[in-house]
Amino acid sequence: MMTEALEQEAKDIIRQVAPWAGSESAAWTWYRTTEIPSLGNLTPEDLVSSGRGDEVRAYLDHLNSGGYS
Repeated sequence: MMTEALEQEAKDIIRQVAPWAGSESAAWTWYRTTEIPSLGNLTPEDLVSSGRGDEVRAYLDHLNSGGYS
């Protein structure tokens, strides 16, 4: 079961991803299934669940500033 803080963190990440994912549903799919190579091939869901949501947000900031995944 996800704590309220982790659930809010997940929702914040989804809001950040939804515009380029195309929809909130697609953002949730990305969140649950996409492994991020630079973060140990873990999904954003795995990372947030283990208290590493700040790393997901830093990764997204990197992508948004023109960086590569």
